[in-house]
Amino acid sequence: MPTSTQNREELLKELGEVQMREFELQQLLSQMTVIKPFWQFRVNPGDQKVLIYAATPDQAEALLTQRMNQSYGKGKWKKAIPVVKTFHDPHEACTAAPGNLLRAISEPEAREFLADWEDNQRGRADEERPKDVPMSTLERDIEDFKIRLRMKDQN
Repeated sequence: MPTSTQNREELLKELGEVQMREFELQQLLSQMTVIKPFWQFRVNPGDQKVLIYAATPDQAEALLTQRMNQSYGKGKWKKAIPVVKTFHDPHEACTAAPGNLLRAISEPEAREFLADWEDNQRGRADEERPKDVPMSTLERDIEDFKIRLRMKDQN
């Protein structure tokens, strides 16, 4: 009989160690992010603010040039000021966006952000949001974009 008690105690000890390790890994995961920063440029014509989703300033500059050349033509636009705002938190970028964040960036950037967001959320919160807790503006923007993608894919 003492061996079965000892085995049970060993199993309980090992289970406690595994649960502690799981907790530590969850804490590490919550500190890591795959979400890239948003970059906000001020450009002319119109002294408008343009948001770009990219990993580095160089990638952001290249995407800005590509988007502005496509919209206005090469040489028909310029940066209004050299200062670039960087938003590492997508919730902050959401407040800077004129309307829906995922509509303020190009569709490929929005799809990339959505994939990064979903990858980032994986393993973070296992429980569902209580019904009485409203979605954040960013979460509403993401849901709106998902609906838009589904409608686009149906057509």
